[in-house]
Amino acid sequence: MGTLTVVRRRWNWLISWWLVVVLELSVSVTNSQNLFRQTTVDGHTQADLPSLGVQLVQQAQHVVMSNGIVNITLTVPGGAITSITYKGSENLLQTQNKEDERAIEGTSYKVIIRNENQTEISFTRTWKVGSSNVPLNVDKRFHYMAMSDERQRFMPMPEDRKNGQVLQYKEAVLLTNPINPDFKGEVDDKYLYSCDNKDNKVHGWVSSDRPSVGFWLITPSNEFRTGGPLTQDLTSHVGPVTLAKFSTTHYAGEDLAIKFQTEENWKKVIGPFFIYLNSNASANANPSMQKEVNSWPYNFPLSKDFVKSNQRGAVRGQLLVQDRFINKRAVPGASAYVGLAPPGAAGSWQLENKVLGFLYQGYQFWTQTDRNGSFLIKNVIPGNYSLFAWVPGIIGDYKHPSDITITPGSNVVARNVVFEAPRKGPTLWEIGIPDRSAAEFFIPDPDPKYKIHQYKVRFNDPKSPPHFSTGPIGKDNALARHGIRGIYRFYSIRVADTHLVVGRNTIFLTQAKAEGPFKEVMYDYIRLEGPA
Repeated sequence: MGTLTVVRRRWNWLISWWLVVVLELSVSVTNSQNLFRQTTVDGHTQADLPSLGVQLVQQAQHVVMSNGIVNITLTVPGGAITSITYKGSENLLQTQNKEDERAIEGTSYKVIIRNENQTEISFTRTWKVGSSNVPLNVDKRFHYMAMSDERQRFMPMPEDRKNGQVLQYKEAVLLTNPINPDFKGEVDDKYLYSCDNKDNKVHGWVSSDRPSVGFWLITPSNEFRTGGPLTQDLTSHVGPVTLAKFSTTHYAGEDLAIKFQTEENWKKVIGPFFIYLNSNASANANPSMQKEVNSWPYNFPLSKDFVKSNQRGAVRGQLLVQDRFINKRAVPGASAYVGLAPPGAAGSWQLENKVLGFLYQGYQFWTQTDRNGSFLIKNVIPGNYSLFAWVPGIIGDYKHPSDITITPGSNVVARNVVFEAPRKGPTLWEIGIPDRSAAEFFIPDPDPKYKIHQYKVRFNDPKSPPHFSTGPIGKDNALARHGIRGIYRFYSIRVADTHLVVGRNTIFLTQAKAEGPFKEVMYDYIRLEGPA
């Protein structure tokens, strides 16, 4: 008897999603010098600000905050950001949308703190139906977008999309007559600029005028994002649009959707996010991003729900990996991802989105081990967690047998952190690399009018009853969104010797049911193991 081990990625379907949350938006401005005296709303002078300290000017329908470099104008009580000016510039945001269409509309407004060093204001509403997006539509003068050192470029214009050809997936548009002729024949799609949560720390735009201005969204922590470090989501795209994303079903499907019952109470702090503006900007905001990451958790938010650094704890330990068919002894789990997430089964962190019954609900804290497998997870919000891990090059998910309790100021040492890798017998053959990515598999380049190539895979004799079925999975549209991974699903399938013959054997992997044009499967790794 042999064992066939299959690590399967996803099945792809069209999806819809919804989100319900009680939202509090807090905006804080800290002190700078050399205040500019005027601020604007939609290009019109609204207030003359004093020359020193952080200022807050309240008007009938707007409130203006300024620290001398940046002026921010918001609607009251809605909390929509209608204007951002930098060093006396014109409004950096587009203004063609109505004010109540630019953000989540609040129903109450209050000043949290107001002095010459810091001003913090709060907008609150109960949000019953809507999106997890909080978009900022940057002015059209911003034509160059950057989301990493390797992924940055001049971007098409919104008019190019309007005049282009919409393809099978509605977000994908073939540019047929773009303003910049170099873009002709390209397909523009906001999902081309998605990235993993672990890498989504800074993205934004650089203006085309001189002196140039950089407009950057910095996310110094992933603790409030759902789905863990490998969840992919949107960043910036044609508009110009910059997104602050904290919950998504993209690349994961409805399993990651946050759903609420009638009158169900739930609370979670999202952010703070940091909007960074710089002059004579190059496409590099990494130094400022790193500064904000090192400053997390911030000490300035006054909300009692935001947990300060002195109220948090830490956990440390060493991860070892035991694969008895590779090494006789456990070896350090180098470069592994180790994290704390709400209690659950191994791998449950991928689908974690809402936890009830805990003081602080639905947060995750991740790090990578060094070459010795040692890890330190800092700034953990108090609560009860499971300790999870996965190791590049090793299949499966690890969960520590004991939950980890974090209290304020605690420094927990996790002991006996040994991952016994799933294994039934020695490897006879393998395809792929177990790294939670299908990047090493060949995907033919399709015609530019189509986003992806179509595949059919089968398991066993295609005319016989299936030897194994996963049941319904997927519905995440990962391939249609240019993804290379989605929800990680692990299957170990027993293959009786009666199913094998002397000589050549063929294994068919078949997608039994799918709807629509985007119905492909991506694999991480396939391995055939012999008898133990």
